[in-house]
Amino acid sequence: MMHKHWLNALAVAALALGTVLPYARGNDTQLWLKFFVEGKLPQGFSVHLEEELRYQDDASEFYDEETLAMLKYDVTDWLNIGLGHRVVQERKNRPVYTSKKQDDGSLSYSKVGDGDHYWQNEQRPTLDLTLKIKLASWRIDDRNRFEWRMKDDGGSDYLRYRNRLRVRSPWKLTALALNPYAYGEGFVEDKPGLSGSDMFNRYRLATGLSAQFAENIKGGLYAMLQSDRGKVSGWDRFGVIGVDMGVSF
Repeated sequence: MMHKHWLNALAVAALALGTVLPYARGNDTQLWLKFFVEGKLPQGFSVHLEEELRYQDDASEFYDEETLAMLKYDVTDWLNIGLGHRVVQERKNRPVYTSKKQDDGSLSYSKVGDGDHYWQNEQRPTLDLTLKIKLASWRIDDRNRFEWRMKDDGGSDYLRYRNRLRVRSPWKLTALALNPYAYGEGFVEDKPGLSGSDMFNRYRLATGLSAQFAENIKGGLYAMLQSDRGKVSGWDRFGVIGVDMGVSF
């Protein structure tokens, strides 16, 4: 009994740390809202549809919309394959420059701020290979995601690989069946201009709670820290509070 209490205390402490960490280390606090519909189909197939809305600048500016449709297949109890397509609309600000005349008569330009904005479109075919195991009632899944990124910015298309390792606890707390979980995810991009260790340019650390609100309605709340490799040096970080809500059938 004492051992169980210690485990519960450790889980609560981990959740509290995950909630505080984005605020303590991040340069911004963002809000990500995800709405989804998922359901099982015959012969081990399932379908997943989601819409995600993201707000930056302390959740005051809408800057990203992502729509995903994916067909999944359970190959075995420990392997799931997913094939899908994501459409991204991301807000991009147009910089404003001022000119200054030099002694030799030439002009130099310096950025003074942001002006109007536009929406950049990205088409992203996606392949998921997810490995699933159980260890003493703890559920562990390792998702390997391959994304082919096609942006309308005039650049070349390229491949991005993402690996997410997620651990779900065996606990179902309260009548909502609150289930604590945590994950880490790394991003590697084969993007033109990147090579060596620079290709690993993003990672995420998150912890959260999933809940079952009704027989077919579920959702959750999570806190995440995202770190992006800086253009000059170091890592740029921001925190995210995320809310998921969807229907499962």
